[in-house]
Amino acid sequence: LQRGRLQEAERAMLQAFRLRKFQKLEDLQYSYYTLGMLRLAQGDARSASGLLDQSIARASVAPGTLPLWRVYYERGRARMADDQVADALSDFQKSLDAAKSLRLEILPADSVWINTGVDQSRVSAALVQAAAKRYAQTGDSAYARLAFEVFEDSRAASLRALIFSAAEWRRRVPMAYW
Repeated sequence: LQRGRLQEAERAMLQAFRLRKFQKLEDLQYSYYTLGMLRLAQGDARSASGLLDQSIARASVAPGTLPLWRVYYERGRARMADDQVADALSDFQKSLDAAKSLRLEILPADSVWINTGVDQSRVSAALVQAAAKRYAQTGDSAYARLAFEVFEDSRAASLRALIFSAAEWRRRVPMAYW
């Protein structure tokens, strides 16, 4: 899928789906997620959204290690592609909230923080875009305000990341960690 070889990806993903489905494996949410990503790459936003709905539903029944923020983010992308801006905005907000919560629970190592910062930035940018589009559709200034607040919060997070160097986070970690 990452290399753009969609037919090969589809064969592999469908096989993984069949194995998970017929073996009644708990991680079926991954198959719904990857198939949703595939359908989005194929330009079928509506099917992508439906598959991602299934991934979210499965996660509530049998939580796995797939971060829920990723699924909401991808479903938001699918909904934006299908011009369902209000629903996409809601998904991006859920994704950002979940990503922020997850960031509080992760190992405070530079590589992990950088990756989660990049991911959180991507979600913030998508939310700003959806809020701006929603403002253009409705003229409701609450959407413009939301876009501004999310953008500024993202900038502030970037500044905090620069301020707290590697030595700083080591000082902030409680002794129980070491």
